[in-house]
Amino acid sequence: MSSTNSTAINQPVSPNPEAVDLIERVQGLAKVLRVTAADNKKLASLKGNEELIHRIDEVLLEIEEQADKIMAVSASAAVMRDLTTLQSTMMEVKDFFELVNHASMFSSKHKMKLRMQNIYQSLRSRCTQLMTAVSLELLTKKPDDDAKPKLGAELYLLGLNYYFGLAGKPRNFALAFEKFLEASELGDPEAMILLAK
Repeated sequence: MSSTNSTAINQPVSPNPEAVDLIERVQGLAKVLRVTAADNKKLASLKGNEELIHRIDEVLLEIEEQADKIMAVSASAAVMRDLTTLQSTMMEVKDFFELVNHASMFSSKHKMKLRMQNIYQSLRSRCTQLMTAVSLELLTKKPDDDAKPKLGAELYLLGLNYYFGLAGKPRNFALAFEKFLEASELGDPEAMILLAK
């Protein structure tokens, strides 16, 4: 019984395949956009190009650093919505790059510069929005209530092993008492009854 409970407690939550796919797409887009922004001469000629590259780098770094947290709360509709919105914004950046690349020299640089500023501000706000949703979800996420009884039962059994010297454990009443106390604090009824005697 002890081994089945322990595997149930330690099993990782299976990742949301849609979230994994979205994270990989956003990371892939960010990497492609980063290289495109740095290598494209027409983009480099526009003022604000460095700021856009900086924003793309920020998104890439943030997604890479926070991927585990995003996955932990990927069941949240708000997180998935914000991740999808970030991907859409990254696609807007890609479309803008293509527009700049195909624009003639007679196109208004001022309009292009304004569009670029709008895009990098949008990128920043979408990334911030996603990380805020992730943080909020992590703060309000309820702990797994099933883990407490399983852990309590395991601690109770461990306490019994120390009390009677079973399963290769040395007979140790003090350690057994500690395990019974921990189990009772987690709500294990047998441990509570044993401590009450």
